[in-house]
Amino acid sequence: MTSVALVNIRQEKGESLKSFMTRFGQVALGIRGLLPEVAMAYLITVLRLGPFANSLAMQPPANMDDLRRRVTQFMQVEELRQYTRDEQGQGRRGRPVVQPPMIQGHVRNAEVHKVHTTQYRPDAHP
Repeated sequence: MTSVALVNIRQEKGESLKSFMTRFGQVALGIRGLLPEVAMAYLITVLRLGPFANSLAMQPPANMDDLRRRVTQFMQVEELRQYTRDEQGQGRRGRPVVQPPMIQGHVRNAEVHKVHTTQYRPDAHP
């Protein structure tokens, strides 16, 4: 296998960064004599557009340790976002939406609040 195999890998829509990096790493490890600089250059071109790809494009990693540190940070943020979505019922696990309890007489955000306005009526005023 040659380094050209890395060009054929793409981060799929909906694929987590962690899953993609695992897949990319497995292919990269299968390439004999692959220079880290070449792997990093290919990585930037095959990532789905998003915060991590933007970060790498604006400031390329200095070395593999820098790349590992940055990808770990972005994976943690991605996992936290997914956890938050799941807890709010927006995830794919089919859990119900978590509603906040009533606090000191306040109603839940999902309820519609009626706005009370005073309407001017000429016959109501002397």
